[in-house]
Amino acid sequence: MPGQANQYLDPTHGANTTYGIDAGSAADVYALFASQMDWDIAKWVKLCGASSTALTDLLEIDGLSKHLSLPYRNSKELNKIINKDLPGQPKFLCKQIIVAGIAFNVFYRDIIECIKALYSDPNFTDFLVFTPERHYADEDYTIWLFHDMHTSQL
Repeated sequence: MPGQANQYLDPTHGANTTYGIDAGSAADVYALFASQMDWDIAKWVKLCGASSTALTDLLEIDGLSKHLSLPYRNSKELNKIINKDLPGQPKFLCKQIIVAGIAFNVFYRDIIECIKALYSDPNFTDFLVFTPERHYADEDYTIWLFHDMHTSQL
């Protein structure tokens, strides 16, 4: 944390501000896609229920894929980008446990992989906390509040 003990910290510039600016920069917002249009087309194809065959047939129209400057020419190439190159959520794992002679399938995710996914997702930058912050009860910053870090429990 910048500064020294008993030094005033600007409450308008929290510890996460720089991380939030970096993670949300316009240069990185569409990741592996060249533009917002590339991203919008891929999102539409995947969320609107268009079939893989329909996308491939559409992109086979002479010059369309080149004119739109898409990084994929068919559904197989789009799926490769999504499945291999874009970060996703951790996979579910399954373990069978036996309790009192009865077998149960327990589904779970690796907690470390879940934490990595949360910390690498720019959608959560406003909620991630990396360092303690000073909170004051008055506008003059003379009454310092001590409590559990970011739980609002005094």
